[in-house]
Amino acid sequence: MLIVHAGNRIDGFDRSDARFPDSQVAVVSARVGRLFDALQPSGVVSAPAAGADLIVLDEARKRRIPLHVVVPIDAAHFVTNSVADHGNEWVERYRAILDHARSDARSTVWQGDLVEDDGWYLDANSDLLRRAADIAGDQPVVALTIRPPAGETPPSATDDFADRAGRAGLLVLSLDPRPTSPVQFDVIR
Repeated sequence: MLIVHAGNRIDGFDRSDARFPDSQVAVVSARVGRLFDALQPSGVVSAPAAGADLIVLDEARKRRIPLHVVVPIDAAHFVTNSVADHGNEWVERYRAILDHARSDARSTVWQGDLVEDDGWYLDANSDLLRRAADIAGDQPVVALTIRPPAGETPPSATDDFADRAGRAGLLVLSLDPRPTSPVQFDVIR
């Protein structure tokens, strides 16, 4: 089984309602690690943004699970828009993940050619799902989201990913990163 992932970034300082506070990074990392230990996926497909994406990729790396990293726009712009705004720690994680994926013969880095505009991150969801389908072959693909399972109003990019994955017939697992959430996974079919 192959995991394709999309998840919320770490909350910015200006976010009034907690969605994924920095204080939850260790908790979410442990939950993702336990999930991977149980499922033993053959690989993980994800973008490398600050927050859930880099956590998922790092937990897979720690378990020697092949990484299939999708960078949907020019790498320098991706780092500026999706990683560096949360600090050097996340930029270092990004670099470590990309270095690992490039040096591991079982892993890949796929550079997309999306144009950086207001909706590029929504278009990236299609890239993630296509990349997973290309890699999976005959294996089943399970979509993993790290987000409030009920979604948000207006829908987040991760809500859009869950919707697209569900419409594609994938099993969608959602892990809630909020501090008040119980340790559970919601399954959306």
